[in-house]
Amino acid sequence: FVFGGMTGSGGFLGDLLALDVDTMTWSELTPGDVAGRWPSARSDMVFNSDGRHRLFVLCGAPTRVDLFMLDLTSSPMAWTDLSRLLFPSSSSAPSLLSSAGSAWAAGCLHVVGGGGQAWSSRIYRFCPDAMSLSEISQQLGGSSPLPSQGIAAVAVKNQIFVQGGQAGLALAWFNAPRDVPWGAGAMDFVSVYDWDRLSAAGSASLPVRVELCTWLFPC
Repeated sequence: FVFGGMTGSGGFLGDLLALDVDTMTWSELTPGDVAGRWPSARSDMVFNSDGRHRLFVLCGAPTRVDLFMLDLTSSPMAWTDLSRLLFPSSSSAPSLLSSAGSAWAAGCLHVVGGGGQAWSSRIYRFCPDAMSLSEISQQLGGSSPLPSQGIAAVAVKNQIFVQGGQAGLALAWFNAPRDVPWGAGAMDFVSVYDWDRLSAAGSASLPVRVELCTWLFPC
């Protein structure tokens, strides 16, 4: 399933599409197919699944602070706005979570970092069976990720791994290719990346010159 996004001209989208990987066919779902109040058009939201029959849309740009659930098993499929139930007042609402990372573990959706007026290192946990959403940042030990947006998160069993993102402490990306080995074939693109972290000043040392090829290889 694919929801929302932004056009090349900066407009926000609120469409919902599904790809059937058995038939390799796209289909667009409309209000005639899906009941309930739809989420407003947005981009950079958290869009994730419980792996069973529910999809969740949380926050996003521009300045969306809400949470919607799509039940795929109801007939017809239906959106439900959970915002007032989970955060009835502005004080109980999560901070803006545009471009946050998300991963499903231990029956709950975990949301890491995100942008907005200030980049965040907060971690929220949403448990749909208990219908609860809370910030758990202060409950965690160890070194938390830096404040960032665009961070990637993935769960393996009950462990959540996070990688990359744009640091809120400097206008720099966490990840930069350091070594760029090429394959033997003329049409082999970059095969291996060795990641390095940019300094606070926003610069990185590239031991090799990297050229962008816009025509036939070799450059």
